[in-house]
Amino acid sequence: MYVGIDLGGTKIAGGGGNRSAWPSAGGDTPNLPGWEDWPVAVFFREAHGCLVAIDNGVRAATRGEYLFGAGQGVRSRLCLTLGTGIGSGIILDGRLWRGYTQSAGEVGHITVDRDGPVCNCGNNGCLGQYASAPAIVRRARQALRRHPESLLWSLCGQDPDRLTATLVSQAADRGDPLPQRLWDRRVPGDRAGQRAGGAQPGAGGHWGRCGPGW
Repeated sequence: MYVGIDLGGTKIAGGGGNRSAWPSAGGDTPNLPGWEDWPVAVFFREAHGCLVAIDNGVRAATRGEYLFGAGQGVRSRLCLTLGTGIGSGIILDGRLWRGYTQSAGEVGHITVDRDGPVCNCGNNGCLGQYASAPAIVRRARQALRRHPESLLWSLCGQDPDRLTATLVSQAADRGDPLPQRLWDRRVPGDRAGQRAGGAQPGAGGHWGRCGPGW
């Protein structure tokens, strides 16, 4: 038996034998507090007595689509995922590209505004702080208190803490101007940060799916 596990985070690649989930550089799991450097692969190997492979979630999805889904037959493709964060996986000439620090494709952590909000990765103004599902919900909660006329109030049962990206999407589809403005907000651009954070070379048509409301 062989087990494959995908986790949200950067620098994740490992498994099998006595290896942990993380390479020697250490895995970063900003959306999974407390999971840093936890030997996930060893835990599952010992629990089930089988080989275990672990990878970053979007890279696992990218490989799956390349082998069995929308990417079949195409040697170089980009897979984008939208949800808790924003990620991408890169296939170059038939091989999954990881970058020299195992972080290639982390577009959600590209700097778009150096003076922007602090990301849970420690950086300022990451793209994920503007366009991910949690970012949309955070901005909706902040704006909702100034707009008692919004349909979002009834959808969340008068409790902003119950807001989700799905509810924001539903309200926008039903013509509510507030969530429509949130969806349409233009993301700022920091070209230097964008160039540095994406493909990760050794020196300085997309495909995928997202569910309703992410």
